[in-house]
Amino acid sequence: MEGGASSRLRTLLTEFSTNTSAHGPPKILSAKYVITKIIWTTLFLTGIGVFIYFSQQLIRNYLQYDTTTDMKIQFRQLEFPAVTICNLNQFRNDRLPRYLTELAGDYLEERQEDLLGGEEEWNQYWNEHSTSVSSTGSTSTGSTSTGSTSTGSTSTDSTSTGSSSTGSTSAWSTSTGSTFTGSTSTGSTSTGSTSAWSTSTGSTSAWSTSTGSTSTGSPSRRRRRAVTNLDKKRMAVIEDLAREFYSRPNVEGIANMSWFNNVGEAASEKTVLLNLTHTLANYTLTQLSAMGHDIQEMLQECTFLGSNCGPKDFYQFYDKLYGNCYTFNSGIDGQVEVITTPGSTFGLSLTLFINQSAYVPALSTQAGVRIMLHRQGEVPLITEDGFNLSPGTKSAVAVKYIEVSRQPGSMFSNCTHQMAPPQDGGLHEFYPGNYTQKACINTCLQKGIMSTCGCASPFYRYPPTAEVCPPIVFDCVERRELQMFNDNSCQKSCPLPCWESQYQYTLSASQWPSNSYKPYLAKLLKERGSSILSALTDETVGLAQEFVKLEVFYDNLNYLQYSEKQSMTVEDLVGAIGGHLGLWIGMSILSFVEVIELIVDLLKVFAGAFSNNRVKNS
Repeated sequence: MEGGASSRLRTLLTEFSTNTSAHGPPKILSAKYVITKIIWTTLFLTGIGVFIYFSQQLIRNYLQYDTTTDMKIQFRQLEFPAVTICNLNQFRNDRLPRYLTELAGDYLEERQEDLLGGEEEWNQYWNEHSTSVSSTGSTSTGSTSTGSTSTGSTSTDSTSTGSSSTGSTSAWSTSTGSTFTGSTSTGSTSTGSTSAWSTSTGSTSAWSTSTGSTSTGSPSRRRRRAVTNLDKKRMAVIEDLAREFYSRPNVEGIANMSWFNNVGEAASEKTVLLNLTHTLANYTLTQLSAMGHDIQEMLQECTFLGSNCGPKDFYQFYDKLYGNCYTFNSGIDGQVEVITTPGSTFGLSLTLFINQSAYVPALSTQAGVRIMLHRQGEVPLITEDGFNLSPGTKSAVAVKYIEVSRQPGSMFSNCTHQMAPPQDGGLHEFYPGNYTQKACINTCLQKGIMSTCGCASPFYRYPPTAEVCPPIVFDCVERRELQMFNDNSCQKSCPLPCWESQYQYTLSASQWPSNSYKPYLAKLLKERGSSILSALTDETVGLAQEFVKLEVFYDNLNYLQYSEKQSMTVEDLVGAIGGHLGLWIGMSILSFVEVIELIVDLLKVFAGAFSNNRVKNS
């Protein structure tokens, strides 16, 4: 570079250092001593380094897209939630077809035999308590054949072990290691036998409870569990606890309890339900609803805001587990009730008759009602989100309303705004109404089951054209469910909604009716119908065991509003970088304009020098 260009470059740098608003360059230029220039230069370069470090940290934090949640307490008139009620008994025993009642009774008798420890113990119990056992509603001829041969025999209730039977017919047959028509096993052979309810491996039956196992209580038939291995740190703590606190129980010498696995078997009701659902797969919803509990009989008292309400204020739907369910304040009529005053007086009060005498023994091991509070416009997932109320109590449900809004965007919560009714192939295709994450997960699970097993699980909603999985292939259903739970495939494909409302509740209960109130209540209820009259006159049941009292109300009209927001916005990022720029270098946005101006002038100097060199060389 020639002397003229060098002189212009030196002049530009001197003018910039003298006139810039940045604090470092003027001090470097005006310093009289070399050591002072070195100190100021070191400080200026250090400030630039610190500024660069903090700036990259800020940018990195911004790109993590963290969020914060703001909580506000708001106050306004609140919409009353939709309240769904279901009897814990799915079907009325007196409305089931006779063959289903008999099969359910057979299964209950089988369970009793299991609980008592086997066939021999059951026969002994039967001989000692034949009157009380017969009162359960099950029937049996009580014939037992061991190591015998029978040709052309007919048995209503026979149990065969290691026997050979030809041409026999059994309404209820339980066989271990036996062979039914179309099945293969070792131990004995039965040709031409038919079992309506079977627990045998690979048997052909209307109601079958297992596949690949010889007993409903077999460990191989139990639902597989999802487990996770503990890391070394947690395991070290647990091992220390095991050494100092826990010990194995002494199980030596305990009497043989072959029935133990069956006492608390959660799959018992599920087994009945699977068989029942598959047997009733061809029934229409109208036929299924006709076998359940009616709102006219269940609802014995209803008041809302102090005014009477009745069956016409409820809408009905059918649940695969609880049968007929009824929703108050569903919003289907275009109106939603609004609460302006908190307290139990300004809520919903129900008196419900559960009619235990109509319960199916093998299907309903508990009595009461199932309750769920939910938003209007969504399918009540009462199995997952409901809670039970027991008879003989008055339950007060104090409700709190909560609103949750989430930050949209795939880099944040990845929430969805999909609130409209689902379309074919949508996230919650099988569940009409507004989107919920649980409905989406259930739809995802059902689609996975249908694609793998070729049939639909009865525990989730399914298309009308789908075939319900028979119990014999339910191992496939459980394996597919567990696989999808373990790999979180459904959770990943089902985002949270960007806005939702929730109802939290506090439940308290007291005895109802009181001993002094029972005679007056019985007098009031005598004219309510034959079922209630029968319950009032049945000394073994008792009035308290047939009724549930429920109150639902807002304890106050304050509600919580949770809002998810981005922790650092673009404005926050620019402001933070500007703050560090001013702190460490003493520059502002205008200082950057000065730098840009210097760069332009430097480019002009270099361009002029380059042009002069080309002219001279040519």
